[in-house]
Amino acid sequence: MGIQIDKDIFLPEIKTFAANNKPAFQDQCVDLSYDVLDMAQSWFDLKPWTAGRPQDYDTMRECRISMKRYIATNLDFKDRSKGYNLIPGFVFQWVAGYLITFIVKKIIEWYWDDLVEEMDIYF
Repeated sequence: MGIQIDKDIFLPEIKTFAANNKPAFQDQCVDLSYDVLDMAQSWFDLKPWTAGRPQDYDTMRECRISMKRYIATNLDFKDRSKGYNLIPGFVFQWVAGYLITFIVKKIIEWYWDDLVEEMDIYF
C-alpha cells in the first residue's frame, strides 16, 4: 500500500513551530502546511527511487533534499485562491522555505524505517 502520512502526527508540531518562529505568519504557515503535507504524500506515492537511481535515496539527507525539491517545484505561490498567497511573494517564500524544511525533516525522520523497507535498502 505504501506510506500514508498521518497529518495528525505533524500538525501540532507545525503549529507550535509557526507560533514560536513565525508568529506574524502563523495562520498562513498552517494553511501552507496542509499543501506541503499533501505534496509530501504525493512524493511518497510517486516513489522516485524506483524510476531513478536507488543509491540517490539511501540516506535521510538525500530523501529530504529530493522531497523538498519536489515540494518547492510543485507549490504554486502565485495561486491567489490560497490563503498564504495574500502576503507579498518574496516575503512569504522566505518564510515558507523554513517551514517546508522543518516539515520535510520531521516526515523523513518519522517514516525513515518504513521508507527503507519500501526501498529495500539494507545497511
